[in-house]
Amino acid sequence: MVRHYHMINDGLNKHQRYRWKNIADYRKKKAAYSRTPEQRAIRTEYMKFWRARNRKRHNELARESHHRNKHKHVQANRNRWLLKNYGITLAEKESMIKRQSGLCKICGKSFTSPRSTHLDHDHRSGLVRGILCHVCNTKLEWYEKNRIAIKKYLK
Repeated sequence: MVRHYHMINDGLNKHQRYRWKNIADYRKKKAAYSRTPEQRAIRTEYMKFWRARNRKRHNELARESHHRNKHKHVQANRNRWLLKNYGITLAEKESMIKRQSGLCKICGKSFTSPRSTHLDHDHRSGLVRGILCHVCNTKLEWYEKNRIAIKKYLK
């Protein structure tokens, strides 16, 4: 069932005006729409209809929301990736950097940015050893892969 609302002089319908006046009540009312499966189905059907009629506006709102909350998405994705691959959270990684005083554990150079930090881990056991700079991390990986050949050569 689709309802059509009458516009008032300011260009907002009564629901839009209500939303701007009391955002907390609006959010409670909006949350109530999805409490039961029947209400969820009605709301979903209405939103499909609205998006089809207002595609341009929907895209604009989605774009604005994404830009407003981009930092949340980036942090959540990075946190998810760290948990999946290394079993630690972003907060744990940041605390490791603080414990190392913002310095590479091998060469002792300071990190230029959070993106220049690399999580060093043992490829066999998967245990995290520390935070390294890019140069040390890649050289250490190369050394681990060629350890036996290097020891043979040095003898």
